[in-house]
Amino acid sequence: MTNPADVAAYIGAAAWIPQIFRWGYKAYAKPIVTIIPNKQIELGYTTFGPILNIRLGLAVERKDVILNEIYVTVRHSDHDTHVLTWMGMSEKFSEISDEMGKKQVVERSDDAIALKLSTLMLTQKFVRFQDTEFHQEVASPMNEATAHQSYLMKAEPNYHDKLMASEQVHKLVEEYKKHFWWKAGKYSIHFQIRSPFKVNLSEKSFDFELLQDDIDALRQNLDLLRPAIENQIKLGLTGYTPKPLPWVWRNPKLSPKR
Repeated sequence: MTNPADVAAYIGAAAWIPQIFRWGYKAYAKPIVTIIPNKQIELGYTTFGPILNIRLGLAVERKDVILNEIYVTVRHSDHDTHVLTWMGMSEKFSEISDEMGKKQVVERSDDAIALKLSTLMLTQKFVRFQDTEFHQEVASPMNEATAHQSYLMKAEPNYHDKLMASEQVHKLVEEYKKHFWWKAGKYSIHFQIRSPFKVNLSEKSFDFELLQDDIDALRQNLDLLRPAIENQIKLGLTGYTPKPLPWVWRNPKLSPKR
C-alpha cells in the first residue's frame, strides 16, 4: 500500500518532468537563425570582381550558434545564377560629431572567418560578399603576371612600364573584364548559412531590379581596372602619383520576394 510520503514523492518528481523536457528540448533542438537585410544593397565591380555589400541583422532562437559561412545566391530573371560568399564584415561602434556637425563613424572590420550569434541580442554587421568563382578564374593570369614581374625585377630596377605593357598584364585585365555579369532586369537573392553545428535558417528570398542606366554606370568601372593594377605595381615608386579610382556603385532597393 502506498503511503502519503510516497505519493508526495511521486507528485514532486512528476512536477519536474515538464522542466526536464524543456532542458532536453533546449539541449537538442536546432537553433533557428533569421537574417534581416537592410532595405538597400550596394553593388559594384572592382579588381575584386562582382561585389554585393549589405548591412544585415542576424538573430538566433533556442540557443547560441557559430556561423562559419554566409553566402548569397543571386539569380537573374533569365536564370543566370551566381553564388557570392562573405569575404569580410564590419561593425559600427559609435558615431562622433565635431563642432561643425560633421559626423565620423567608428567601425571595426574583420575577415569573414566565423561569427557567433547570441539569443540575448540582435547582431548587426555590414557584410561584403564576393564571387569566389571570379577569384578562382583570375588566379592563373594573376600568377603569370606576378611571375613576370619577378623576372623583370631581376633584369632591371625600372621594370614598371615594361610590366604594364606586357602580355601578362593585358591578359589579366581582359580576364577581369570577362567576369562582369551584372545586367539589366530583375534579380532575386537568397541567403544561406553554414555552421559547425546543426542549425536551421528561417529562409526568405528578396528581389531587386537593375536598369540599363545602372549597368552602363557600373561598366565604367571596367575602365578603372588597368589604372588600379598600375597603382599596385607602381605603389611607392618615387615620383609616382596614384591614379584616381572613382569606382561607381549602385544601391537598388531590396523587397521581400512575392
